[in-house]
Amino acid sequence: MPQTHLASRQLIPFVQLAAVNGRSIVRALSNMGAAINGRSQLPGGNFGSYVSASLSFWNEIVGGWTKKLPSNRSNPYPAPDSAATIARGGLRAYDCRNVFNPPILPVIGTGVPDCKTQGPWEFNGKKRYYPRLELAAP
Repeated sequence: MPQTHLASRQLIPFVQLAAVNGRSIVRALSNMGAAINGRSQLPGGNFGSYVSASLSFWNEIVGGWTKKLPSNRSNPYPAPDSAATIARGGLRAYDCRNVFNPPILPVIGTGVPDCKTQGPWEFNGKKRYYPRLELAAP
């Protein structure tokens, strides 16, 4: 039983984080399912499958940078339901330290949005910039 107890103390915080991000996870999985489930009737009555997704191309698709481009608005730890807030205020970046880096490649598309930071968000009663999974209380 001690091994089961320790394993459950490690698993509980993971499940709590998944519950907080539940809607985002369900959306991502359903979008993936829709993208790979295309079917079309071919000549002769047979059906064929296809992937209904498109590739995107922008200046940051090239890898190997030593510094982030000034147009980068990445966020490795998005707050729960942050995808729903993009329409109301734009993308929220993890930080904006890169906005004054030299623009090595020109921006492709409609331009660069203002850099707005997401700030800390609350998980298990603690406000942090990213969730730290800690052992559940015994």
